[in-house]
Amino acid sequence: MSSPANSSAFSRAVQLRHLRCFVAVAQERHLGRAASRLSLSQPAVSKTLGELEEMAKSQLIRRTIEGRRGMLGLTDAGERLLSHSIAVLDAVGAGGEALSTSSPSAADSLRLGVLTCLCAGAMPRSLSRLLEQRPALQVTVETGSNLSLMDALRAGSLDVVLGRMSDPKLMQGLSFELLGIETLAWAVRPGHAFCGSTPPLQTLLDQTVILHPPGTVPRQRADTLFAARALAAPARIVETSDFTLARAMVLRSDAVWIAPRYAVEEDFSQGSLVQLSVDAAGTDEPVGIFRKVGKPNLSSVEHLAQLLREDFKKLP
Repeated sequence: MSSPANSSAFSRAVQLRHLRCFVAVAQERHLGRAASRLSLSQPAVSKTLGELEEMAKSQLIRRTIEGRRGMLGLTDAGERLLSHSIAVLDAVGAGGEALSTSSPSAADSLRLGVLTCLCAGAMPRSLSRLLEQRPALQVTVETGSNLSLMDALRAGSLDVVLGRMSDPKLMQGLSFELLGIETLAWAVRPGHAFCGSTPPLQTLLDQTVILHPPGTVPRQRADTLFAARALAAPARIVETSDFTLARAMVLRSDAVWIAPRYAVEEDFSQGSLVQLSVDAAGTDEPVGIFRKVGKPNLSSVEHLAQLLREDFKKLP
């Protein structure tokens, strides 16, 4: 697509169905899931993607060795085309919304669900940028657990959800686009005795430790880490899912807070909390965007998704 002749030929030949197919494949990272999202057969998706690659004179996705159904990611050409494809589909969607008479306010509203521990960091930055670029947009944000937000998305009371990847059985009717991998982080106040050192994990657990309550994903990840490394459970635990309370306790004591990384990323970058050097391997959890399969996305949803992709890429 680099030569003027190729660019002109591509522009004349490409159709919206090619771009919709490509964006779905890029976001789903799997041809079968993209086919389900588009309500097409998998061979139809493969054929459409092949047509697009022929027009582009470039391979756009890196396929797995098992075949054409799975994929390893986008090629450099695919990465370059993706943002432009999304912009085109956003513009078409916005035009359709502007012309709609049945729902005149659809272009001006967004109902966003956010997992509580993802309310800090990238999400507010992306949302602020969205509102700067769409000053007329009215946004309603609902926070809660992963399950409750996924149920609300399926029921149609939310347009999009930022959450944590769940059991496939619980994600029926939803698509998931990966944005990042979240680990647990160990946070203390500035000036804490452990700042700048790497104490043994058991020594850390001999302090007052702030943890999520039993039954939550962050607590399950922490308990799994303790068991995998043959560590005794903390003797003094404060259990809370309230980030305001946990943050205030850490700042006023020598407690150690074991928290989802994205929830405290901004605290670390601003220096209000200090991250201890602890190997958190094994606590990884995929985080990303949920959409309802078969529901046409509002242009504001795709606009926010693009901003989230950009902001999550900037996270350590």
